[in-house]
Amino acid sequence: MNNDSEYSINLLDRQEIIKPLISYPDGDYIQNRNILTELEAEEKRLTLAYGIGSFLTAASLFSPTYPFTAFASHAVSGFTLEYMVRVRRIYTVTKMLLECFEDEGITITLRVKTNLAIIDLFVKMPDRRSFALLLRSNGNGAVKWREDKQKFFIYKVGKKPRKWDSMTRTIEQLKSTIYLKDLKSPLLGTSRADRNRPINKVVVLCSSTTIHPDHAPEFWSEFGRTRALQIYKDGLTCIIEQQKLTDFLLPPQKSSEQQ
Repeated sequence: MNNDSEYSINLLDRQEIIKPLISYPDGDYIQNRNILTELEAEEKRLTLAYGIGSFLTAASLFSPTYPFTAFASHAVSGFTLEYMVRVRRIYTVTKMLLECFEDEGITITLRVKTNLAIIDLFVKMPDRRSFALLLRSNGNGAVKWREDKQKFFIYKVGKKPRKWDSMTRTIEQLKSTIYLKDLKSPLLGTSRADRNRPINKVVVLCSSTTIHPDHAPEFWSEFGRTRALQIYKDGLTCIIEQQKLTDFLLPPQKSSEQQ
């Protein structure tokens, strides 16, 4: 699966809920290597749909109903393109995590439904720590949290900063992970101790999207074996760049005194 292409698409959160990437019965989870298999098949279907939409757009030039046909086919192509971007993003992160942690016993679950959202990847580390990951990107931009406005802004070279509302809404979506505890989801484990463990809520910035360096020191915290931006809004959420995700998931390194 080629991930070289990048699109500056600000994906709508409501589409994440209305039309999941992969349709499956509740509790019939897709995990680890099966995720890669499913996403490869999904990309083939999307590539075909995108090709059909592009063909219809070209064919509509010769149609007497050109305006309507062109609009419909363009909408299909654009919608499909968004899903192709999302599939590639989830595929790339899943593959990266499996290459790093598969031999150690990591469990990655695709598209876990809560009452209010769909978690892109639910990760259970070998030491039983859980992570709910939402993967986001916004082209070649830098994300900044504005505490005074309680919103995220996206900064791009040569452009004025603007609100990134869907990024702000991810915090509300991640809050819904409490639903998994109320449901006593098997993803959390079978014992009471496992179900009572905290679920780390994480937004992963993918592709060329980064964290803006201009944040006050109190917004940064050591997590795992790297630093993450920590936002307190409806609870604690960590923001991490994709290339630092594996270090983020590692347990903190013990000091020589502890050893």
